[in-house]
Amino acid sequence: MPAINSSKIEASGVYYNNGNYYIIFDNLHKIAIIKQDFSIINSNQWLGKERAKRKSGFEGITYNPLTNKYLVVQESEKFQNKIIPVIHEFTHDFETPDSYDIDFLLKNENKGAEGITFFKIKNESYILLLFEKPNTLNQSTNEVGNILVLKKKNGYYEKFAYLSLPKNVNFDDFSDIAWNGSKIAVLSQESSSLWVGELTEELTWKNAGNTYYFPKREGEYLYCNLEGISWINETTIVLVSDTSKKKQPSICKEKSEMIHLWKIK
Repeated sequence: MPAINSSKIEASGVYYNNGNYYIIFDNLHKIAIIKQDFSIINSNQWLGKERAKRKSGFEGITYNPLTNKYLVVQESEKFQNKIIPVIHEFTHDFETPDSYDIDFLLKNENKGAEGITFFKIKNESYILLLFEKPNTLNQSTNEVGNILVLKKKNGYYEKFAYLSLPKNVNFDDFSDIAWNGSKIAVLSQESSSLWVGELTEELTWKNAGNTYYFPKREGEYLYCNLEGISWINETTIVLVSDTSKKKQPSICKEKSEMIHLWKIK
């Protein structure tokens, strides 16, 4: 695919659909489309428009099959002295989105929404918005939780519920969320871990779920910057990793700025 004018590729989210990986970046407005088999063909491309001198803040991507649109969540936006997340709806060309402010008041611009997924159970469909900080406080309602459940009504995304993860999910942060038709996966960058669980029709957790830990080397995290996750099928996930940070051990560079495929047993 064509080169892009950026010294860093800060991958922040991924969605698998119809044989392609759709990858977003928190420092770019363009979206990368890469063939599942990684073949070098013209269909690997950049879509969308780049904006000069402004990072996108894109942190998660999902697809709504009911509207045939991709949804990208922006971590935060300062609007009228308020800090709130924003959802951008894109058609398949990723050119000009419809953007929606989310009525959830954040404390910090860099501790906002980190993941997004479409979720359907029975005849009800929702959008799940995951926040980076465990037990994130809604500054306007004083509610504490991890996952904001949204439904679209009258052209707006409205809060339906605010969920906490099971108490056994004691990650240091959360970096993305994904649904595969039955199970929900929640990724942590700082804890280099993954949790998989299920929601009931009443939007409660079916059980404690399962936690998976990514490999370490000599006691140090090897997968230090996992930012995005998507299901390929019931047992396979794709992950993308951000660039390593200066304060991190040098081992973290080995798995940074990459696409990773894993099987879950």
